[in-house]
Amino acid sequence: METGNPASMTDRILSLILFIIHVVEAYLEAIYRFFIPVNQRSLTGEIILVTGSANGFGKAICQHLSQFKVTLVLWDCDKLANYATTKELQLLETTKARIFPYHVDISSRDNVEAVAAKVKEDVGDVSIIINNAGIAPIGPFLSTDPDLLEKTFQVNVLSHFWILRVFLPRMIENHHGHIATVSSIGAFKQDPGCVPYFGTKAAVHGYIESLKLQMSQLNAHGIKFTTIYPYFMDTGMIKEVKYAENSKLIRKLLPIMNPADVAEKFIEGIRRNYEYVYCPSFMPYLLPLDKFLPLKLRRELQVLFDNQMEHPAFPRPSRH
Repeated sequence: METGNPASMTDRILSLILFIIHVVEAYLEAIYRFFIPVNQRSLTGEIILVTGSANGFGKAICQHLSQFKVTLVLWDCDKLANYATTKELQLLETTKARIFPYHVDISSRDNVEAVAAKVKEDVGDVSIIINNAGIAPIGPFLSTDPDLLEKTFQVNVLSHFWILRVFLPRMIENHHGHIATVSSIGAFKQDPGCVPYFGTKAAVHGYIESLKLQMSQLNAHGIKFTTIYPYFMDTGMIKEVKYAENSKLIRKLLPIMNPADVAEKFIEGIRRNYEYVYCPSFMPYLLPLDKFLPLKLRRELQVLFDNQMEHPAFPRPSRH
C-alpha cells in the first residue's frame, strides 16, 4: 500500500498554518484600525478633478477641498453655475486652493479628451479624480424617456471610462494617483422608483472593483482607490424624495443626509486611503443581513421600507 509523499504532506500542513496565521493577522489588523485609523495624508500640491462641481454633492466636495493647498479642476455642463461656484469658493476666507473651472459635457468622449488636453496644458497632470457627476431619473421605468435612460448611463457610467482613459495612463507613469468615485447604497439595495439610477450605481461598483484588480496585476500600486456609498442626500437630485409623515422610526435611523457632512467623510476617506466609505457608517454591517433572510421576508421588509418614502412623480400603490 502506497502512502503520500511525506514532504508534500508537510508542505500542505505548513501552507495551511501560514494561511491561518494570515487570516488571524488580517482580523487583528482590521480590529486595530477600527479603533486607531491610519493618519490622514497631506493633499498639498495635488491636482484634483471634480466632476459635477457646480451643484449638490460636487459643490460640497469642492467647498471642503478648497481649504487645502491644492489645484481644483472643476468640470460641469452648467457653465454659469460652475463659474458661480468658482467665484463663491474664491471669496471664502478659508480658501487656499487654486481653482480652474471648465465647461464639459462628460457624456461626450470627444469633449472629455479635448478638455483634458486643455487641463494638462493649463495646470499639469491630474493626480486625483473624483468622479461625482450623475443624474437620477425617478419614476416608473416604462414611462422614462428612452433618451434619458441612455443619458443616465452615459453620464453616470461611460463618462468614468472616458475620464480614466485620458488621465489614468499618466498616473501609472508617475506612480501616483487616486481614483475617488461616488457610487450609492443603491449599488446594493433596491428601490422601485430608482431603476435606471440604481442600475448605474451597481455598474460603477462593478467596474471599479474589477479595475482595482487589474491595477494590482499591472503592479500599479501607486494608484489608490476610494469609493463612497452614501444614502440619500439633501441635494437637488432627489429634492422631491422624502419620508412619509408616519415614518418617524426610519427617519431617525436613516435620515436624509447633509451633503457637507458626507463630503467631509469622503475627503477623510481619500486622505486615509480607505477603499470604501459608507454613509451612514453602519451600512457595511447592515447590508450583509439580507443574505441571511429568507427571500419572502426580504421582499416584505422592502415593501415596508417603500411605504416610508414618497415621491410625487412615483406614487406608491396602496397595499393591504
